[in-house]
Amino acid sequence: SVANSVLPAVLAEYKEKYPDVTLRIVEAYSGSLLDQLYSGKLDLAVVNNTSSLGRAAIVPLFRDHLVLVTRYSSTKRIPAEIQSYRLQEFKLVLPSQRQGMRLLIDSMLASKGITLKPEIELDSLGPTLELVRKSDWATILPIVAVKYAVDKKLLRSQRIIEPDIPREVIVASPTTRTPSLAAELFLKILKTMVNELLNRKT
Repeated sequence: SVANSVLPAVLAEYKEKYPDVTLRIVEAYSGSLLDQLYSGKLDLAVVNNTSSLGRAAIVPLFRDHLVLVTRYSSTKRIPAEIQSYRLQEFKLVLPSQRQGMRLLIDSMLASKGITLKPEIELDSLGPTLELVRKSDWATILPIVAVKYAVDKKLLRSQRIIEPDIPREVIVASPTTRTPSLAAELFLKILKTMVNELLNRKT
């Protein structure tokens, strides 16, 4: 969700300030990123804060909330919020149950006795958004992942309520080594740009 929002601008600013640093960016859902972090393939992982982070040192990055995402229509007005029980009315494409995003959705809705049964499970953000944009499928994502597209009227979003589904994004790193100065400077720019995006008025 972060890569889908501010990453291009973060990379441009970072490389302008620190041209001698080489970066390797991996885009994936939290479960896949943590697997790579624990295996030593990544220095840092930007992931959802879940109970599966016992082997990592964590630093809070930002908070946002989950929204129902549907295709944009100029002829149909929708409310800014949607009650969680109504999510069952939609054809849903969601991440698989091994991903932190899906675990968050399922656990929060279970508190209201709601169980979602998506017809498609897809662990890839780009194809998910393209399917939603071109059809009557819907998905559930953090607002940061779709705010640019919503602002440009490519997609629509409705905040999920009753219950609200907040999300905390953290930076995970191995407990066996301290992040480099280069990594810390990258995260400083990332945090600034994400906060600017979330605070921007549509």
